[in-house]
Amino acid sequence: MGHPALAIVAGSLAFAGSLPATEILENGSFENNNGFDGVNSGFSWTSPNFPNEVFDVYNYTTQIWFTGPAPMGGGDWYFHTVGLGSIPDGAIVEQTQDLISAATGLTSRNIDAGGSQFTFSAQIAGYLPQTDTGLLELEFFDGSDFSLGVSATLDGSSGGDDGLIDTWDLFTESSLIPSGARKATVRILQTSAGSNGNDNYVDLVSLDVSAGSGSGLRILEVARVDSPGGEALRLTWESRTGRSYAIDSSVDLVNWDTEVANEIVATADTTTFEEPIASLPQSGPEVYFRVRKLIPPPVLMEDFESGQGGWTTGSEGANNLSAWELGVPSSVGPSAAKSPVNCFGTNISASYEVNADIWLRSPSFDLTSAEAATLRYSQFVDIEELFDLGTVRILDAIDDSELAVIETNIEGIPANADDWIQVSKNIPSEGLGKHVKLEFRFNSDDINPQAQAGWYIDDIEVVLP
Repeated sequence: MGHPALAIVAGSLAFAGSLPATEILENGSFENNNGFDGVNSGFSWTSPNFPNEVFDVYNYTTQIWFTGPAPMGGGDWYFHTVGLGSIPDGAIVEQTQDLISAATGLTSRNIDAGGSQFTFSAQIAGYLPQTDTGLLELEFFDGSDFSLGVSATLDGSSGGDDGLIDTWDLFTESSLIPSGARKATVRILQTSAGSNGNDNYVDLVSLDVSAGSGSGLRILEVARVDSPGGEALRLTWESRTGRSYAIDSSVDLVNWDTEVANEIVATADTTTFEEPIASLPQSGPEVYFRVRKLIPPPVLMEDFESGQGGWTTGSEGANNLSAWELGVPSSVGPSAAKSPVNCFGTNISASYEVNADIWLRSPSFDLTSAEAATLRYSQFVDIEELFDLGTVRILDAIDDSELAVIETNIEGIPANADDWIQVSKNIPSEGLGKHVKLEFRFNSDDINPQAQAGWYIDDIEVVLP
């Protein structure tokens, strides 16, 4: 009996051939519909802001709003907001799809290894006299429906290659699927609140996903070698000291649930794994192997249930009427912490006051070996718009000097007392390669605010890819 053929897959980069992309959106061409009746509910798209009229479609020949020809492959129907009436700002229609399925070939392992890819595209046109045009966004969520942030936006205002918003143009964004993603939501957005909404035209919306390539792993050696246990498979790859790796096997390049080795900790810039072929867990005419980088635990994680820990608070200036406080929200602000009891807030049980310049800082955490990092946290915001604001910064742990601003001009009024917002932001490159701290800084001006609760923070984590 001969040995199986050995093919190597490095971080989802298949030297034996890349995996194909799979379309996961349904009815992206809007051909499945009731026609022009304003109540196209149940055809894969839903409307969170306007449930009685989910989406409307128009026929290129019988209900003409867009007077030019259809885009190539556009079929008979296209999406257009006229006829939906006055719609609140936000999503007109959206749909959410699971990423992991037999159809996509994606698994939690290849997504979390950082090599899975998406291509988000749509044909977009607009109404030139009002400079209205289509705007779409793609947002990923983890298995607990925590937002991983908007990963791509298709904005028809650029006019595409021809610079004109009133002609069909293909808009496309491609990138890696965020580690931890399990669902994807595509939205067509409403950006004006006129009587007929934003005159946008959208067709052929598509979201392709694939196991893809590009995890950054580079295989240096693939060989059959003699060993005391018989002929062995030897793999050598470029690694990073202190990072952990695993090896999986597959017989079909779809199911990667068989683990050959786990928690291989790199001690140098190259790592070698060797195993007798007879001891490998799978056999067959062809067996494929994948080296993947394991996702490390969060470098910072805090829900404030064990007290303040290494977090510090302070202020600039002599005004001590406002402060970051740890505890259970009451009287003002959110009805409860995000999870489960405690959070930090600006005057946790009272409205904030004038002339505040107060900060909440994390303990030092280590990004010295990080190539990238993501900050995730939950916030409740009740801050006077245009005058008062919150800012998130990354600081040098040595002297608390500013390295970069992650986000600023955080303000607004909550929709209700449970309106916690989940935030996901990339740590700027200036914060990588160092020991750093996070800072949440709140500022108010010298005019009495309108009894607003301020800023509340909970469930903070910083993760590496």
